[in-house]
Amino acid sequence: RKELVKRVLERNPPKDLPKSEDLAAWQSLAGGEGDPAAGERIFFHLRVGSCFRCHEYEGRGYTIGPDLSSIGKSMTRERFIQSLVQPSREMAPQFTPWVVLTNEGETITGLYVGEEVDGTLKLADQNGRVHRIHPRNIEQKKPSEQSIMPAGLADNLTPQELKDLAAFLLKK
Repeated sequence: RKELVKRVLERNPPKDLPKSEDLAAWQSLAGGEGDPAAGERIFFHLRVGSCFRCHEYEGRGYTIGPDLSSIGKSMTRERFIQSLVQPSREMAPQFTPWVVLTNEGETITGLYVGEEVDGTLKLADQNGRVHRIHPRNIEQKKPSEQSIMPAGLADNLTPQELKDLAAFLLKK
């Protein structure tokens, strides 16, 4: 689409969007018809949606966050918009990020993706990078109240892009 290409080339985020607390305004912005094909391009686009960096859709993308292939069967449009605008409002336990403070003073935040035989903890950050931290290097470890999905992601989408993304992901 012409609008998407122009936005990517000019890197101009939308202006005058509601605050994340104003879910009714976001729901209003996302109301109406969207184009699922355009929504798919947004989902897999490196600079606009980038959803694929953490989410899988029909075998494409990464599995850090939930697989969104069949989200349309279980989620309403309203709930989808809420989770996009306020990602920390509700988090399934398996998607609760962990904050680790290392002995060297480094803070690493990510989703638990497993452990190695020697107990090395594996955490995936919001960019999809997996950090390996040996237990002897961990000073403190605690669950985070903030989702690994960054707040403000919806602020990068125009109202039409939001409709298109919803149309793509929520199709049944």
